[in-house]
Amino acid sequence: MKNTIKKTLFFFLTSLAFSSATPTVRFENITLEHGLSQSIINVIHKDSKGFMWFGTEDGLNKYNGYSLQVYKHDPFDTTTISNNSILCIAENENGNLWVGTSDGGLAYFDRGRETFKNYTHQKGVDHSPRRNRIQSIHLDSHGYIWILYDEDTRGLDRFNPQTGHFDQYYHLPDDPNSLSDDRVRLVYEDLQGTIWVGTVNGLN
Repeated sequence: MKNTIKKTLFFFLTSLAFSSATPTVRFENITLEHGLSQSIINVIHKDSKGFMWFGTEDGLNKYNGYSLQVYKHDPFDTTTISNNSILCIAENENGNLWVGTSDGGLAYFDRGRETFKNYTHQKGVDHSPRRNRIQSIHLDSHGYIWILYDEDTRGLDRFNPQTGHFDQYYHLPDDPNSLSDDRVRLVYEDLQGTIWVGTVNGLN
């Protein structure tokens, strides 16, 4: 009798475990028919307020779970985003967004005003982005923004939003305190606030 109870309990618990381990998965597609500005999505970001942001080849899209709002460049309005091809998105402590574009530099989105402030490459100006194609951005705990460009652009930029200046870092053969290589692959901040830069020729 005890063995029968044990076997029954074993089979009950086993079937319960299998049934709880295989929940029903439901997929929902968000397409152009739902208002998505473009089907090629380069980056997806979930913000602190629960909104989903999709950076496409033709506009920045905000999704609230029901509908989409699209932000695009308007050549007659300087408060719009500088370029429609979005490559990266990061959020600051105020819930505002920094957006890297493929040909319009860096854009800052003020959610309260629903406006953009753009930072583009200015030829001959030292404290501007070195290029307008921004591949990756990292916001550190000190308020700086570290910028990586495409593989053809060597070095690394650090942007200070307070001053609007871009400081540029390179590998200098005669300077042991410079980057070990101009080909930068990633930027990481540890728990102590130290910035680590990974290059193809060592960790800095």
